[in-house]
Amino acid sequence: MHKFFLTLLLLSISVSFADTNFRLPEQCIYGSWKSDKEKTVEYNLPAWQWAWEHVFEYEITPERRQAIFNIFGDMEWTFNPDGTGHSYMSSNPPEWQRKSGKYKIIQSGKNFLLTRSYDEEKQEYRFMTYFFENPNLLWVRIGNPKLFSRNNREYFRRMTPTPKECVMP
Repeated sequence: MHKFFLTLLLLSISVSFADTNFRLPEQCIYGSWKSDKEKTVEYNLPAWQWAWEHVFEYEITPERRQAIFNIFGDMEWTFNPDGTGHSYMSSNPPEWQRKSGKYKIIQSGKNFLLTRSYDEEKQEYRFMTYFFENPNLLWVRIGNPKLFSRNNREYFRRMTPTPKECVMP
């Protein structure tokens, strides 16, 4: 009987360690993604309403609120297996609509990938963490943490088929 419980205990410990050592495969980022306006607004609205009532010194009119909401839902990203990618926003001026560059995955965890890219215009490295809720839904941190919650998010949905290597625990 003691052997059974000892085996069960060791098995549960090994499963929990295996779970913490899981690394999200880099293939999970491959493909095209589009900003999900509805999911982004739904998640952030409580924090935004609080900030509008307690932080801003001017009234947030319905028109201004709609303008804030309209920021989302336009951005598209593409990540290619060769480390190249681009972003696209049709609402930007033509010279800013599409940006291309290289990225490198520098760390992964159970539900995130951390990338590094180089911004040619600013002559600096940029780091971005992509948090995956599932293989077809990810989010990134957005906004000014001094004005809003440090946990503001913009959600993105996959527009291309999920790579078969993209498995999550």
